[in-house]
Order: sequence, then structure tokens, then C-alpha cells
Amino acid sequence: RGYPFVLVMRLRELHVVEPGRIDWQGPDVITTISPVAPTTIHVRAPGKHRLRLAGEPISFEAGTAQATFTLSISGRPTSGSVILQNVTATTTAGAASADALQVQIEEMGAPSGRTAEAIPNNLAFGLALSNLTLPSDLKLPLGHRLAAGALRGRLRGQWEPITFNQALANWRDGGGVIELDELMLNWDPLTLSANGTLALDQHLQPLVAVTARMTGFFETVDALVSANLIRGRDASMAKMV
Repeated sequence: RGYPFVLVMRLRELHVVEPGRIDWQGPDVITTISPVAPTTIHVRAPGKHRLRLAGEPISFEAGTAQATFTLSISGRPTSGSVILQNVTATTTAGAASADALQVQIEEMGAPSGRTAEAIPNNLAFGLALSNLTLPSDLKLPLGHRLAAGALRGRLRGQWEPITFNQALANWRDGGGVIELDELMLNWDPLTLSANGTLALDQHLQPLVAVTARMTGFFETVDALVSANLIRGRDASMAKMV
């Protein structure tokens, strides 16, 4: 409906299945496209969603659930963002909730010579969340409420749909690196702000160079010791340093 000023399509009782991997059912999905900007697609689907990933059931309800995707002239996705607000979820680990969750991915430039199946390289990404409450059954050293978190950066290097280890090696050999512009965490008693880079060595192990500022460091170390995640002597050395 809405033509010629806007194109609105409502999909009722949508059910998406890829056997053995994903099974999703949700509320009505409303898609909107403007004729003056036909490569930008807006999608809304507030309400209850039922999801099964690799056999694990997840159900969640969102007061706001909207996404925006931008396509190239040939129809290939070049960017996308998802916003969820007032979210409550139930998993096998228990109940969780969040005030807001936002994810954004954008291709910074199409590489030359890329195969049609390859995932675009040079991706900018962003993730932000607020007031996340994690399931109470989880044993977490810093409590079950994460006040805020954010991650922004760029993924450089081409990823190919081949075996995982070979894809990692090809990504590394092609100059693959993750540039972290911002890593922010407010998880009482810890507050953390960091930036840096992540790459892989010859054994596909991570090489991380990060500059970080934090408060609540001693309290966090004590919590990790109490949770038996680090040894007491290592904690003492960390505090001395």
C-alpha cells in the first residue's frame, strides 16, 4: 500500500527456517521503501519473537524493533543498522532485559577483485547497549547488571566462505586487522575505556595492542579472585604493577 508516495508491505505470520541452523518466528513485519530512495529499506517488527539458533531456544519481546538497510544499485547490502528498545528475553540460562541495543555495520569501500561469495572487507561496525540485566543463574564475577557498553571499530581484510582456519589464515596474510576505536564498559565496580588493534600471529593466536583507562581495578581483581578466575599471586602482581 501507499503507492506512489511510499511503498509499504506487511508480512503476516512470517516464519524463516534454515534446517539445523536457524528457526525464527515473529510478529507482523512492516517494510517501507520510498520511491525517491529505493535502495534504502526500513523494517519494523515490534512484539514477540521466537528464535532457535543451533537448537538453542530464545524468545524475546521488544517495544521497539527496527532496522534500516542500504543496498547498492545491483542489490548488494552495503550498510545496515538495528535498534531494539525495552527488550526482555528468555533463554535456557534464564531471563534477561535491556533498555536499548543498537548494532550498525557499514562497508567503507568495495574491494577490487573480490569474489561474489566473499564477505565485504573494510567494514565499520558499532555496538551500544544500556542497562543490560543478565540471567541470575549465570555465575558472573561482576554482578548481573551492566550499566552501559559500547564497541566501535573497523574490520579490515577479506573474509572468504571456506573452512574457518583457512579463512583466518587468508585474512591474516591479506593484512587483516581489527581496529578498535572505542571499547567502553561500565560494569560496577569497573569502568573501562580503551582503544587499540587486534591481529593474528603465525599460529592464529591473537595479538592485541590496547591502551586502556579504568577505575575500580583493585575491586575487579578481587572479584575475579573470589570467582576463581585468576590466582591470588597473579592478582597481587597485577596490583603491584
